[in-house]
Amino acid sequence: MEDLRSPKIETRRAALDAIHAMGPTAVPYLTNAFAQKDTLAMRLRRGGFIPKKLIRAASRVVDWQSPISESQRAALALQSLGTNAVEAIPQLIAALNDPQVSNFAADALAGIGAPAVPALRQMLLDNTNVSWTLYALGRIGTNAIVTVPEIIPHLISRNTEVSYRALLALMRMSPASIPEVTNHLSDTNALMRANLLNVIHQIGPPAMAARPAVLPLVRDPSSDVRNAALMAYASLYPLPAEAAPVWLEALKDSSSTNVAFALQMLIAFPRNVHNHSNELAALAERPERFIREPASNALTRFNSWPPALKPAIP
Repeated sequence: MEDLRSPKIETRRAALDAIHAMGPTAVPYLTNAFAQKDTLAMRLRRGGFIPKKLIRAASRVVDWQSPISESQRAALALQSLGTNAVEAIPQLIAALNDPQVSNFAADALAGIGAPAVPALRQMLLDNTNVSWTLYALGRIGTNAIVTVPEIIPHLISRNTEVSYRALLALMRMSPASIPEVTNHLSDTNALMRANLLNVIHQIGPPAMAARPAVLPLVRDPSSDVRNAALMAYASLYPLPAEAAPVWLEALKDSSSTNVAFALQMLIAFPRNVHNHSNELAALAERPERFIREPASNALTRFNSWPPALKPAIP
């Protein structure tokens, strides 16, 4: 444990290797070391019972950070033990409440892996320390797949950190998470539909099985959902001939953002530019520069302007 404080990375690695070799027999000592953050002096200080002047004066002889540092090192050691540290799960779960060690506790729980999942799942059900719980579940990955139903509701959390970590957790559990994600695409909440589509978009080709469920949402009443559906559909690499009708329909979208995205997808293939020059020429008359110029440039690049509309060359 003392070697874990070494400035030399080789020494710290050797210490972790030694602790890992000890296995479960090291857990009681490490659990006790981890509890140093909860000594009476530390609790009194956190609770504001010790005057700040006294804390400053005592700092000359008392290292107030030492118990916290010892708890952090103990968590690192427990992480290195992996499944051998299952006895420490209750203490690590409780430590997710403590901002001074919550990240170390979450990493340790992630290192323990599957045995920690039931306790982490209960945290989600209790809506307690959700952010660090999602972080740990994301680190565990597919071994935490049973928690997907509890993770999905947090995609629409008002706390952006929580919603982001829910997204990351679902991504890291792919492709096993795709069936549950797909099942929720019919949710009545537009933000939920959009965020689920964003999960599929971020996962990309491994989410190929979701394509039939994604496609109808390109006609969703919400422009945000349509945009997310178009991006998710594109990330699943549809065949050009199969995708062209989707992009053509989206060129009529009421959202200029969606029109611009569909345009970029359509003109990625010269054949589409040749076959749909009339539609592109109409877009070349749009007032939005980010639509007008790509359409015009594609027609010029591939010499595909309709004869009656071809611009005069000076």
